[in-house]
Amino acid sequence: MPRCQVLLNRPVLRSAPILLLVACARWEPYSIPGAGGSLARLPSRLRVTAAESTSNQVVDPYVSADTLYGTSRGDTVAHALGTIRALERQRLDPGRTIAAVGGGLAVWVTLAFLGGGLDY
Repeated sequence: MPRCQVLLNRPVLRSAPILLLVACARWEPYSIPGAGGSLARLPSRLRVTAAESTSNQVVDPYVSADTLYGTSRGDTVAHALGTIRALERQRLDPGRTIAAVGGGLAVWVTLAFLGGGLDY
């Protein structure tokens, strides 16, 4: 079997795109929905930091009255809007993505040259 096929069959290399997306994400501040926020479309995942400095990620959040609801670790959670210190959403960071892809390619090419090149 050619060396390039052996390299691509490794589970670590097949999962590299997923790892890159996770590694290249950052959290950015998100405005706390106000009283009229119940009709606003929220991101699918938010990180909520409460006044007592505890934080958790909430999936499929929605606002009803003055409370933010969502799912965290399989349980439904509720946060009163007045007790939320910070609300953040996850975004893809283009700079980190380009650096990670470029660095990964540089490592791969370097290893290919040190290993004698790619045989077909």
